[in-house]
Amino acid sequence: MKKILIIIDSLNAGGTERQLSLLIPRLSKLEFEIKICLISSGGIFKKELEKSVEISEYNSQIKIGFINKIFKLSSFIYRLSKLEMYWKPDIINYYLPQSLLYGGMLSFFYPKSVRICSRRGLNDYKKNKLIVSILERIIDKNIDYYMVNSGAVKRDLMDEKVEKDRIKFIKNGIHINNKFDHQKIDCKVRKSLNIPKNKIIISCVANLIAYKGHKELIEILSLLKPQEKEKLIILFIGNELGRKEELLNFASKNNLGIELKILGSQKNVFEYIISSNIMTLLPIRNESLSNSILESMALKKPIIVSDIGGNKEIIKNSKNGFVYNIGDKNKFINAFSNLIKSRKLRKEIGQSAYRSVLKNYSLDTCVASHAKFFNKIIKYKMNK
Repeated sequence: MKKILIIIDSLNAGGTERQLSLLIPRLSKLEFEIKICLISSGGIFKKELEKSVEISEYNSQIKIGFINKIFKLSSFIYRLSKLEMYWKPDIINYYLPQSLLYGGMLSFFYPKSVRICSRRGLNDYKKNKLIVSILERIIDKNIDYYMVNSGAVKRDLMDEKVEKDRIKFIKNGIHINNKFDHQKIDCKVRKSLNIPKNKIIISCVANLIAYKGHKELIEILSLLKPQEKEKLIILFIGNELGRKEELLNFASKNNLGIELKILGSQKNVFEYIISSNIMTLLPIRNESLSNSILESMALKKPIIVSDIGGNKEIIKNSKNGFVYNIGDKNKFINAFSNLIKSRKLRKEIGQSAYRSVLKNYSLDTCVASHAKFFNKIIKYKMNK
C-alpha cells in the first residue's frame, strides 16, 4: 500500500474540504493508505472521513487565545513529526496556504517523502505579506509538485517562476446524484425556514469571508426593482466567521429590501441548493474554482458569478450561466432580473449547466487522475 499524508487546517465546511470528503474515501479503496493531520480540530466532515481514514487533530480546552495558538502549533509539529518519522508516508500533500507554511518547514528535516502543495486559490493572499512570500519561496525548494484545479492558478504559479513540469492540473470532481426527490426536499427546506412556495430563493454557498463578495451581492440586489424584490428571499450558507451581524447591518444600511437569512455551516448543502431557484457567487479576489458552482450546476440550477479565477473557465456566458466583471453592476442586475422574470430561462440555463458538469467534471475521472498522478510520482521517486 502506498502511504499518503494529507495536511490541512480543519475539515470545516469549505469547498476544498467538501472535495476531500468525496476524494479521500474513494482513493482509500484503491491501493492507497491515507491519513489526515489537522492543524486545528475536527469539522463537519470529520465524522464522515473517519469511516475510511485515520485523522490526527488538535484537542484542547484552552480558551486564552495566544496560549491556545502556541499549544496548537506545538501539537501540530509534534503529531506531524511523529507521522513523518515513524509512519514514513510516500507522499505528503499540503492543502491551502496555512498547512504549507506550518508543515512545509518540517520538510527540511524529513526529505524522503514526495511533497505536493495543492493550491486551490489565486495568489492574492500573499499581497502585502512579505514574510509569507519569503517563507513560501524557502519552502518551495522542498516542494516537488503543485496540484491545481484551474488554469488561473496554473498561470499564477508560472508567473511565480514555478516550472511547468512541476504543475499538475486536475479538475474538481462532482458526485452527481439523480435520485433526489427535488419536490420533497424543496418542501422540507421551505417549511423549516418558513419560506412560502411562491418565493424565489437566491442562494450563495460560501463561507462569510470578505473576498467571497457577500457585500457586493447585497449592493447589486439592492438595485433591483421593488416588484422584483418582493418575490425574493436570499440565503447565505457557510461558516459565519463572526460576520452575521455585520452583513445584516450592511443589508439594512444599503436598503436591500429583501429578507436575508444567514444559515451558517450546513452539512447537507445540496438540500438548500435544490430548494433554490437561482445560485450566485461573486468573489472579488483569490477564488480559483468554487465547488459550490459545480454543485449548483450538477443540480440543474442557473448561476450568476463574477469572472474571478476559474469561474469563467466553467461558465460560458448566457449559455450555462452568467459571468461578468464585478464592476459591471448593470449586467449583473439584468441577469438577475431576467432569471427572476422567466421560469423557462431558469430551466434552460440549469439544464445546460448540468450537461456541462456531466461532461467535464466527473468524480470518477477526478479520482482516477489523482491515483494515476500519485502512482507516477511515487514510482519516479523510487527510481531516482
